Amino acid sequence: MNTASASRLVLSLCLVAAAALPAVVWAERLECDALVEQIEAKLQANGVRHYRLDVVDADAEAQGRVVGTCNGGTAKIVYQRVPKAHAQKTRAMT
Repeated sequence: MNTASASRLVLSLCLVAAAALPAVVWAERLECDALVEQIEAKLQANGVRHYRLDVVDADAEAQGRVVGTCNGGTAKIVYQRVPKAHAQKTRAMT
């Protein structure tokens, strides 16, 4: 293979990889409701009962532990253990 052919092959491979990148990014973008359901399933499987999951703006200050990000990084999910009477999930963002 000569240098010109090798250069064209490398360029073609780079273009294919660049074209596939948006598909990978889209696949990684999780909607908040879907991620909350996944987190709830894991918590319940581990026997965690009294908790609260809040979906808030990514830049918002929130008490608790950030357990995920969603909507392309524009929102985060915050976990907090709470007394039984206050267990719920809230949506601070739509």
